[in-house]
Amino acid sequence: MRLLLIRHGEAMPWSPSGDAGRELSANGRQEVISVREQIPELLSSVSLVLHSPYVRAMQTAELLAEGLQVPSVALDALVPDSTPILACEALEAYVPNEPLLIVTHQPLIGCWVNWLCDGNRSQLSWATAQLAVVETDWPAGNMGRLLASYYPA
Repeated sequence: MRLLLIRHGEAMPWSPSGDAGRELSANGRQEVISVREQIPELLSSVSLVLHSPYVRAMQTAELLAEGLQVPSVALDALVPDSTPILACEALEAYVPNEPLLIVTHQPLIGCWVNWLCDGNRSQLSWATAQLAVVETDWPAGNMGRLLASYYPA
């Protein structure tokens, strides 16, 4: 299965409703659009978008999926303090739908990609709007292969 994993774009530093309510900044929107413009063929094959329920992740998902006409699902297992194991368990229900576009946060994404590809749960540095394409037989540790990584231009 193919996973397109992306960290949300740059967010505003503060929200009156707390961290979950932080929106994308103008720069964050541009970062996401920049990545979207680099990968139109990858995005056109996406069958489902999974994202954190945090506002900035939902906004990132909306920008990436613009015009795709695919369902979008918010998963609590994709919040910043989740774990790779919880995230993979949440994915199991969606395995038949692939490729999957997954929008999440740091530190989860840095740990998750490392765990999927190397079986190591240490955190990798991950830029805002950085996207990884991972191929895996099943969403589990040390089962994946990093095919590509994209950054905002």
